[in-house]
Amino acid sequence: MIGQQTIMRKYAVLGLGMMGEAIMYDILTNDLEAEVIGFELRENRRDELERKYSKFENRLSIIPLHLDLKINYDGSELFNILSKQKVMFVFGAIDYRYNSYLTIICIEVGSHFLDLGGNPDIVKEQNSLNDQALKNNITVVPDCGLAPGMANILAAAIMEEYDVLDTCIIRVGGLPQEPRTILNYQQVFSIRGLTNEYREDAEVIRDGD
Repeated sequence: MIGQQTIMRKYAVLGLGMMGEAIMYDILTNDLEAEVIGFELRENRRDELERKYSKFENRLSIIPLHLDLKINYDGSELFNILSKQKVMFVFGAIDYRYNSYLTIICIEVGSHFLDLGGNPDIVKEQNSLNDQALKNNITVVPDCGLAPGMANILAAAIMEEYDVLDTCIIRVGGLPQEPRTILNYQQVFSIRGLTNEYREDAEVIRDGD
């Protein structure tokens, strides 16, 4: 309709490393009515992505990200931005130690929240906020790791399209076809999330418990 303004869906992506950049790009290319606010601490990274994705200039803004766990959630700069901009969905692609704090912010401000996880104790803290999230009609999906995680969800969705399926092989970017360095590994997410997997005790689930 002439003169009618399109209402854009607003997303926020916290942390624009390799994962955050992919999330941001996926939203912008698959939801043409989306507006994305990217939060990134590093100035050089902000400048790089602004140049790289200049074609999305009218739907993309990239601003600094400053978080301080000592500041009460409703006094944080992020709380004020999400509230003022009426952001619908928030994706957390930063250090897992912030995820519980971000969950509280999103529940209180009214934004659905998804994060990449990385630590089971933090996830337990997030799960304890379930009643509060339900009360505010907010969906929180914690610990959406790449693999196991999103890769498994996508594989399951694809497998449902087949009447008969013999085998499904899932490959993940952390294990490159042409390994380099003595670890034969490619760092594609937060180094704290990686070292956490090696330093902390493993939890074993048997018979679903």
